[in-house]
Amino acid sequence: MQQSKALSYLPFVEQPDWIHMGLKSLPAGNWIEPDKEFLKYYHNKVALFAHKPERVYGELPESLNAQQEFADCLLEHLQTDHGEHYAMQISPRGGSVLELKDAGLIWSLDSNSRRLWDASLWIQDDVCLLQEHEGQYRLTAASLAAPSAWCLQEKLGKPLFDIHSSVPGLNQVIGSQINHVMQKLSPLRLFQRFNWGIKASSHLALLPEGPVGKPLQHRDGLGAGLFLRVERQTLRRLPKSGAIVFTIRVYVTAIERLESVPGSLAALESAVSGLSAKAARYKGLPALYPELRAVFKRASGQVL
Repeated sequence: MQQSKALSYLPFVEQPDWIHMGLKSLPAGNWIEPDKEFLKYYHNKVALFAHKPERVYGELPESLNAQQEFADCLLEHLQTDHGEHYAMQISPRGGSVLELKDAGLIWSLDSNSRRLWDASLWIQDDVCLLQEHEGQYRLTAASLAAPSAWCLQEKLGKPLFDIHSSVPGLNQVIGSQINHVMQKLSPLRLFQRFNWGIKASSHLALLPEGPVGKPLQHRDGLGAGLFLRVERQTLRRLPKSGAIVFTIRVYVTAIERLESVPGSLAALESAVSGLSAKAARYKGLPALYPELRAVFKRASGQVL
């Protein structure tokens, strides 16, 4: 598998404004991007589900057909576009299985329950299903093992406008654009966008009560302090059910690693300074400012 693209996905370099649509067309073959960090995400999902399944998975009855369609679509994508890593086979015990050859993992394809959850284990991304109801798109099913301080149980069944209501300025600035994109999204086109944040934790799962699971280990020894957290989000419509699949792949990177990308720390400093007070509080940045300033000063060559 390829190396992680964590240092390639730095959205604040190109677009310092925090709230923006930032949608870019995505080739179908690049929908999902498995990499060498797969097992970190897989073990995080499995451990969280074993501990409190309701915190990481939820579904409404009306999502069942869309869940199956998503699983079928994802299976085809993994075999077609990542066939060097994934293979569907017939099990010696009977039935079909999907194998991730790099990790030695095998999943049964014959289960008829929790299809979204089962399929989400094949990839590193979290997955949300959005379905239209009375002119609004609601969250009807989700596998969410790397949340950025939000609770799935509180969001399931709610329309996007309500889900985004806690984000300062989001509905006012791009709420109508989001609704327009959802209504017009064609099954023939995929899109991706990015979000970013800064945390004092390398955990994938940041629940409202705090980090859950094991912190990510960094071989280079960096990361005792602050971490850049980037979400790669994709959107695609399923042709039969009309449901929209929203995937979220979280990349967690020690802030110090940005020193290897010229201009990235300066761009991050500019983006942070451009946040409103409400946005900064929402992102949890005020408590991190002293350490952030120290990082930025070191990067600019200033004497502390």
